Amino acid sequence: MASVRRFYGVPAYRGRAVTFLDHPYTILSSTGSHLWLRSSYSGRRLGPVHPTWKMDYGDGRDYGAETNERIRRFNAAINRSAA
Repeated sequence: MASVRRFYGVPAYRGRAVTFLDHPYTILSSTGSHLWLRSSYSGRRLGPVHPTWKMDYGDGRDYGAETNERIRRFNAAINRSAA
């Protein structure tokens, strides 16, 4: 899970409560760059899910928007260097 935290800059830790698609879950584990969650309602597992897509870590940050902005800046830099 350290690679998910490092690559996406998210505070993903095993056992952390998150909201995914407006429903409460707990982070179980990670597989590569995705997370596995457990529903707080049904107890069912869900995954793999992207750690920034529709995920709320409860700290007021929009990690999806931050990731999109990093990608936008990266692509702009590549386009400038190719010109």
